[in-house]
Amino acid sequence: MQKQAELYRGKAKTVYSTENPDLFGARIPQ
Repeated sequence: MQKQAELYRGKAKTVYSTENPDLFGARIPQ
C-alpha cells in the first residue's frame, strides 16, 4: 500500500498543480 500511496502522491501532485494550483497549495502546503 505504501507504493500505491507514493504513486498517488505523484499523480495528485501533477494533477492539482496543473488543473487546480489553488487546491494543490491548500492540500499540500510547500
